[in-house]
Amino acid sequence: MNLLFRLKNFSDKKTVEDYFNNQLPKEDDNCFYNGKRLRQIKNDEKVYFSFDGEIVAIGIFTGSIIENEERDSQYKFGHKLTEIRIIDSNIKLDTKIFGTNTTYLDTDKKIEEIARILNR
Repeated sequence: MNLLFRLKNFSDKKTVEDYFNNQLPKEDDNCFYNGKRLRQIKNDEKVYFSFDGEIVAIGIFTGSIIENEERDSQYKFGHKLTEIRIIDSNIKLDTKIFGTNTTYLDTDKKIEEIARILNR
């Protein structure tokens, strides 16, 4: 099931873009680290990343999850991604549909909202 992941610990959009362009591919081997093992997302499904209410990046999950005990416990599970790309939509997600937390795209309304933003 595709996922909308809310990014929180960044100061601004430029910092987020730098993370996806530099740190993720070079330092983290395309693994997006967080504190939980995301169990409902499967191989070849999409992860949409949002910051400040906008979709800022998309990646394809490879099915590989790496547990790195040496990392801060808040970020010890690495979900390996491919085909990562930055999105510059400047369109806010409808919080009535998504709320404000990370969520799986488990309803038609959520899927349609993502399509609305990406197809503009």
